[in-house]
Amino acid sequence: VMEALACGTPAIAFNIGGVPEMIIHQTNGFLAPAKNGLSLATSLKWLYEQWCNNSDYQVISDNSRQHVLQYFHEKVVSTQYQKIYEEAY
Repeated sequence: VMEALACGTPAIAFNIGGVPEMIIHQTNGFLAPAKNGLSLATSLKWLYEQWCNNSDYQVISDNSRQHVLQYFHEKVVSTQYQKIYEEAY
């Protein structure tokens, strides 16, 4: 999921594990309830409709990349780790 978003590719996934931290529902992808095939099919339809309307897809694609840069870029994560280490000592 992270690699797709970093490339500007909206992701579709089940709402489990760490995925909800990466995908903002209908902003940079689609979160389907776990083990719900109908919802997963709905998500594919939704993303296809966004893709058909190129301007909507471009916004979602930009959101995907921006979310990764804002919350998961190596500089952001390393700063968070540094803060944790400093607070521990």
